[in-house]
Amino acid sequence: MVGTDSLDSFVTGGSAISGAVLSKAAKDAQQVIWGEFAAKLENEGSNWVTIRAIDSSFYEVTSSDSAVIETVRSAYSDIKITNGPVQCCHIEPIHE
Repeated sequence: MVGTDSLDSFVTGGSAISGAVLSKAAKDAQQVIWGEFAAKLENEGSNWVTIRAIDSSFYEVTSSDSAVIETVRSAYSDIKITNGPVQCCHIEPIHE
């Protein structure tokens, strides 16, 4: 089943997946309460884009690629731009 269960299995599996697989799982998921998703370009060490879902109501998107930021800006109306990512402590996932 693709969706939330797939997103959970990606986290517990710990292996890299393609952007197409992640996109499909994200579209099929009804809700993401907490999560951090990082994308890297091939042969690049740093993240190309990072998306943090916080409480299913706030998403932080960090990227140095202006095309990514413009795509997010054009898709959503409630956008706040900052000079850098929100500083927060790492939140450990709870596995039951």
